[in-house]
Parts: sequence; C-alpha cells; structure tokens
Amino acid sequence: METSDFYAVLGHRIQSRRKELGIVTVKLAQKLNISQQQFNRYERGVSKISLHHLIELY
Repeated sequence: METSDFYAVLGHRIQSRRKELGIVTVKLAQKLNISQQQFNRYERGVSKISLHHLIELY
C-alpha cells in the first residue's frame, strides 16, 4: 500500500467513525486546535494526520 493510499483509508475510517458517533467536524477540529478545513483534509486523505492528532482523537 502506498503512503497516499494509507492516509486516504485512514481518513475514511476517521470520517466513518465520526459519523457513527454523530460528531460534527467543527467539534473535532476544535478538540485538535486546528481549522475545520484542515480536519476535512485529514478525512479526505489530502493531508497526513500527525500521530499526536490521531492519539488526541481517541
């Protein structure tokens, strides 16, 4: 699996879980102290989420 594929799959899993829990992106972005746009980039796999932010989500 290529790195870009990994982040796309990871982003999709983050998005799926967020929707299962009924959480809006703005709340998670605030929790991570990032913009909503940056969080959306993580979910789309456009930006690589840092390990620190990934741990903060869980």
